[in-house]
Amino acid sequence: MSQENVEIVRRAFDAFAEEGVDGVIPFAAADAVIYSMPEWPDDAEYYGPEGLRKLSDQWVENFDEFGFDVHDVRDAGDSVVALLTMTGRIKGAGAPMTAPIGAVYELTDGLFASTRYFSRWQAALEAAGLSD
Repeated sequence: MSQENVEIVRRAFDAFAEEGVDGVIPFAAADAVIYSMPEWPDDAEYYGPEGLRKLSDQWVENFDEFGFDVHDVRDAGDSVVALLTMTGRIKGAGAPMTAPIGAVYELTDGLFASTRYFSRWQAALEAAGLSD
């Protein structure tokens, strides 16, 4: 099941690249909980597909060409860790933006039950019980 969950996470990022948040909504359980990065200035938690949409909208609203470069997706036993770079161009300025993002996904029945985001890859790895 673990490798299957890794593939589900990869497919979700492919769907985001093609369709934005609308492509990811089918991967989220109705009662999913999304925990934003501890440094995130807005809500700490988001709930269900609408919460996923709200968080994505908050990320995207300030950038053009917003996306994620997926560097690695790892099996972590009961969870999956994704090591990413958030990319985009600042609206109005055109300046490029990149930031490392780590995400830890818990899946139930092939859907995201919870997602925890981190502003450092190492923090995501540690949260999932992995090391670099």
